[in-house]
Amino acid sequence: MKIVFKNTLMISLLLAVSMISISAIGYLKAKEFLYEKFQDQAYDQLESVKGNIHIWTEGKQEVMEYIAEADELKLVETAKAAALGTRIAERMENPDAFAFMDAKGFLYLGNAKIPVNDYEHFIDGMNGETNAYDPVPSQSPELNGAPIVLASSPVYGSNGSIVGVASGGYPIESLIDIISNVKLGESGYATVFTSDGTIVAGKNKEDTLKKNIADYQNDELNQIVEKSMSGETGTIETVFDGKDSLVFYSKAEEADWGIMISVPVREAYADANSLLNYFILLTILFITVSAGISYLLNSRSLKPITHINSKIAELANNEGDLTQRLHVKRKDELGQLAGNVNALLDSLQELIGSILQEGEMLSGRTSDLSESAEEIVQLSNDVTRNVQNAASLSTEQEQGYNTNLTSIMEITETVSGMKDYSSLVYEKMKHAYEEVEEINQEIKTLINQMSSIQSSILHSADTVKKLGSRSSEIGNIVDLIKGITDQTNLLALNASIEAARAGEHGR
Repeated sequence: MKIVFKNTLMISLLLAVSMISISAIGYLKAKEFLYEKFQDQAYDQLESVKGNIHIWTEGKQEVMEYIAEADELKLVETAKAAALGTRIAERMENPDAFAFMDAKGFLYLGNAKIPVNDYEHFIDGMNGETNAYDPVPSQSPELNGAPIVLASSPVYGSNGSIVGVASGGYPIESLIDIISNVKLGESGYATVFTSDGTIVAGKNKEDTLKKNIADYQNDELNQIVEKSMSGETGTIETVFDGKDSLVFYSKAEEADWGIMISVPVREAYADANSLLNYFILLTILFITVSAGISYLLNSRSLKPITHINSKIAELANNEGDLTQRLHVKRKDELGQLAGNVNALLDSLQELIGSILQEGEMLSGRTSDLSESAEEIVQLSNDVTRNVQNAASLSTEQEQGYNTNLTSIMEITETVSGMKDYSSLVYEKMKHAYEEVEEINQEIKTLINQMSSIQSSILHSADTVKKLGSRSSEIGNIVDLIKGITDQTNLLALNASIEAARAGEHGR
């Protein structure tokens, strides 16, 4: 895998890990923030419902307090009280709008006299309390069993004692409409229930007084009823109406009712989930763009390295051109690398040039040695001929003393000349051998220098090897010359011996 891909992959992985970590932290923080914001909205809606219930029930209680100030009631004139109830019912179009209960525990409604000693609103009224109570179905035919909320207030006589209770029943349809309009998010809604869990108002109007919280068969919801009735306010996550929901609960102030607002969890966290999707898309986009930019930057940064690598590859084969140079105009590490490579090429070119120059000088000296060897061979031939002549002269010594003596003198002089000439040849050969040794030493020095150069100058190594083989041939020539010298000395010795024998014979 190319380094540009490795760098791009590594940077992309690091960015991915960083962005995922940042996105995860951001999502958790955003989720927490949005949940708190959503929770604040839920509690605001709870307070709104509590406020609406408070206003509605307090209004009904104030009506009862106002009616309780009527003179007909203070004087306990039941007939007039019944007539007052009829007028109020007609004006309010509500047959349950008012009824008077005297201190003896009888309720006067029209011509009816109904005992109410055990009714809660009568007992509280006689105790001086003004209250609203849990809704009940209306008994009036005109209302067809519609749920009404009873409210009562004590009636004080002229002496300040309680002489009866003013009571009225009011349809809660208007309150149900108000509560039904309370929304949380898109589908969250409020539910109002009594202390026994009977639903007063909720998502469906038909559930009023006909459905109980216990019908959902959820112990956590039953606990909400208990906690809200005890005055607690809180939040739980549970299944409500078949959905995993967040339920916020509290208690009304003027009525003994509990309130809860439920919303599906997915909706509660919808903004957080949308933010998470946004983070995911942003992360993918950022990583993709960053990977592209990283690839381009790496490609551009590594382009000089690729150029340097190609030049070095050219030098590694047998066709390397040491005259080429890297043209990288940068002031960073890559520019320094290119400069160092160019300096290396300069050194190699200079070194190989010096090697070639020494090779040419060695070739010239080898030629000189070859010429000297040829001269030595020619001299050896002359010596051989002189020895042969000496032998011929020895066979002719019988021709006469004078002739022999002359011949012997000539031979002696010739042998002496040959000996001197052989010595001269030996000195030249010795001098030539020393020059060869110097050249060999120079070659060894060059070989030691070349050994530090890597495979990029294989061609030069081959040249040096060829020069080494030529040096071996020169050594062979030197050995031949030394052999010839030895043979010449031997011939000179033999000639002296023959001359002495000839002298003895001549004598």
